[in-house]
Parts: sequence; C-alpha cells; structure tokens
Amino acid sequence: MLKLKPLILIIAVSFFSALLRSQNISFSPIFIDNAANFAKKIQPVDINSDGNLDILGASFSSDKISWYENMGNNQYQEHIISDSINMVYSTFGIDLDNDNDIDVLGISGNEQKVYWYENNGSNIFTEHSFYANISGGRDISAEDLDNDGDIDIVTASAIDDKITWYENNNMSFQQNDINTSFLGAYCVKIIDLDQDGHKDILAGALASNKISLFKNSGSNLFSEVVLASNYSYPYSIDIADVDGDSDLDFLTVSSGDGKLSLFEQISSLNFAEIIIDSTLSAPKSALITDLNGDGLVDYCAASSGDDRLYAYLTTTGSMAYNKITICISCDNSNSIVASDFDSNGYPDIVSANYSGNDIRLFLTDVVTFNQDNIAANTALKKLNNLYWISFHDYSITSLEVFNLKGQLVWQDNNYTSNKIFELNTSGLYIYKLNFPDGSTRTLKSFNY
Repeated sequence: MLKLKPLILIIAVSFFSALLRSQNISFSPIFIDNAANFAKKIQPVDINSDGNLDILGASFSSDKISWYENMGNNQYQEHIISDSINMVYSTFGIDLDNDNDIDVLGISGNEQKVYWYENNGSNIFTEHSFYANISGGRDISAEDLDNDGDIDIVTASAIDDKITWYENNNMSFQQNDINTSFLGAYCVKIIDLDQDGHKDILAGALASNKISLFKNSGSNLFSEVVLASNYSYPYSIDIADVDGDSDLDFLTVSSGDGKLSLFEQISSLNFAEIIIDSTLSAPKSALITDLNGDGLVDYCAASSGDDRLYAYLTTTGSMAYNKITICISCDNSNSIVASDFDSNGYPDIVSANYSGNDIRLFLTDVVTFNQDNIAANTALKKLNNLYWISFHDYSITSLEVFNLKGQLVWQDNNYTSNKIFELNTSGLYIYKLNFPDGSTRTLKSFNY
C-alpha cells in the first residue's frame, strides 16, 4: 500500500510554476506491444519471480491475455497465455493456488465463465475455468476475503449489474452475489477501507453513476455504503493514504464530467470530494504515485477523449498542482498503472491504449538540480560567441531552451541536430526535447 507524506490540496496552475516544477522530470516512451487490439486492462507483476516487474495485459478484440517479460535494458518479450477468451475485459495476477508462483485470472465480456491459468512454476500456464452466473464481465480481482488463508475472487459484471465474490474451497469456487442492482458495475478493488480487519470491496457503477463500498461484516455478509453519488461514469479507482492521517482515501475519474477527483476520508467512511482537474476529456483511468521521489503524492490521469496522459505533481509549500503532459497520442487509453520498471528509483507509467491497439511504457527520469549534479547531459560547444548543441541520439520534432527563471530563451519547432542557436550568457539552461508521440524529455547543461 502506498503511504506518503501529507498532501497539499490544490487546484490552480500557473505556467511558470508548472515549468519550474516540471523541468527536472521527463517521460521516455517505449512500445511494449503495438498489436494489442483494443487493449483494456494492465497490471504490473513479477510473473517469473526474477526480481524484474513484468506487465500483464488483456486485449479485448484479440481475445488475448499476455504477459510481457521484462528482459532488462528496457526490452520486453510477449508471452501469450490465452487467445481464446471471448471479449476479454480484465486480467489479474496472483498466486491463486498457494504454490509460490503467479497464476493469472481473466474475465470475458461475452461468456458466463471465470478463467484462471495455473502457473507450473516455469511460466507455463494451464487453463481452468468455472461457470459463473453473470453477464457482461468487466473486472476481476482476488484476495482472501473471508480470512481463511486462501484466495477468493471478485468480479463486476455490467449487463446484469452484479458484484460477485467466489469463495475458494480447496480450489472449487462457490458463487455469492453481493449486489444484483449495481447498475453498470464496472470496476472493483479489494481493500480493508475501514481498517476493521476485514477486506471490503470498493466498486464503481457506470449506469448508476456511483462509487460504493461493500463493507464486509466479517461473517461473509456485505452491506453497501454509497461513498459518491451522481458521479458520472467512474471508470477506475485507486486507493492510498494521501494525506498521512492513517486512513485511506481514493482517487477516481468522472468520464461524463471530465473530472479527476480525490475523495479524502475525513471521518470513518465519510469522504469529501476534492476536484483536481475538471477539464479532461472522457477520462478512463487514474492513479496515485510519487513520480519524482520527493515524498509527496502525485497523480496521473488518462484523458481518453483527447488521447492524452497527464501527471499532476504536488509542489512543496504551494497551493497548486503542476499539470504535465506525458503523452498526446495515447489513443483512448483505458488503463494506466505505475511501477518502477527500470529500477531507477522512480515510478514509470504504462498505458493500455484501446483505440491505438498498443501498450506503451513511459520511463520516468528525474534530474535533481544541485551543485553535485552539474555535469552536462550533452555537450554545449562555443563557436564565435554562439552556442550549439547536438542531440544526435534523439529523434525529436522540436526543442525549447529555458533559463532557470522559466523564461523561454530559444525555440525551434522544426529542429534538426547540430543547429546553431544564440545564447550569449553562460550558466545553467534547461532543454526540453519534444518527441513525435507528444512525450518530452528534459535535460540540463552549463554553457561554457
């Protein structure tokens, strides 16, 4: 569970504060799979237990669940677990059979089945399935709900409006419908939200426009507590103690209203909405993380209607988030997750782009500006009182140069390597490289 320093609740953003805050963070794109047809759901998980985080993904129109093995050096290899789950919506990795390896769950949008794939310990998967009296499966997760030492399964199904849990009895699963009128049930999270020692289920319903907690009494009985009503199309939920007060808050999106909202728990299961951004276009996913390692809570959102990914960095001592664009071509992103895939100490972002048919990784890099970190990322050369620079290792569309006041001092929207530009003052400058897919990378160098 992510637990970070207290959050400063903020809304306003100014251009220069955003520039100064974002100048030391960059996101470099890597295509994990460019043939993931209608990519839906992704999860970071170490499938092969080699210490490197892999990516588990579901591709809706390919009927496919794959895991993408992290080979190191930012290289990934696809392994198809199944390509026969009709309209697969969601997948989830967990050690379901308690044999110390990661098994994989899957749910179909068009079959009355729950699938699970048994890992033999060598990453060879055997398919198992059982009948589920549900219609329109949308999400699947798993935890020990009844505290009996084995892993149970939870699903959300949108056509029959159900939240369902399946009790594990020696790997035989008994269906228990928790709610059959949760209209357009779409997403589920298993979490002890009220911290009473019993796992609850937090869920979002698209047709009834609400987020509810199904509170576990401890006797396998669940009662609904509505936490957010009139909240239009809450496609995703992420959970963390964002304000350091030892209770859990949650982040969600309103796709109908273009909102990214934090729901802060101000007393037991009483939540106050804090709108972080109300200008998104049909957002589908959001997450909580600490992108730049400063101990403060940051957020990310997938603005699916305009194909953009955004990061919201919390600024120390201010009352504003700095909104940074991660991607402008993540076509209808349905799911984003964050984990440190390259082991550099900073969470990276993975996006499943439904209409783009791809899964893309954005590697996060942070440059700390201090006197011990002055060496140039790339050399500036002086010639006839002009400075020139070559970014020969990058394929970029434009280059912007800023001074430390956040002032734009040079710009070229049709940049090619080895171009000369006029800078007649020595010192530290910030170079913002803009890539064809809309991502950016920020470098620094001294003029000398």
